Amino acid sequence: MTHTPTQAEIEAAARAAFKIMPLATESGDAVDFDDAEDWPELREEMMRMARAAITAAYAVRDRWEPIETAPKDGTNILLGWFKDGEEPQVVSGWFEAGIADYRWIDCFNEEANPTHWSPLPSPPEGER
Repeated sequence: MTHTPTQAEIEAAARAAFKIMPLATESGDAVDFDDAEDWPELREEMMRMARAAITAAYAVRDRWEPIETAPKDGTNILLGWFKDGEEPQVVSGWFEAGIADYRWIDCFNEEANPTHWSPLPSPPEGER
């Protein structure tokens, strides 16, 4: 299913882009997101790029990747593998790098041997 970015997501991504990729006028004055209203073509292009980036990011969320490509910084992700001809096993987990060992840990705090990984899905929307 294709995710259609909300206006709030697009604007937040465009604002972030302006922060990491500062632009300047011909006179050298910095341009931030709110100033870009004076340059509608620039603002629209940034919004278009933000929309495309968000759509692409959501498309990647539905794919399983080889475990060798998984983040190894403690990020919580989905771990997947096949076990003795059973249905695929899927749990959340993370990579743990200790002093003497490196291993995948599942949400039950047990060692896991995944073959694939995927980012966690977006959390449910609504009140907390």
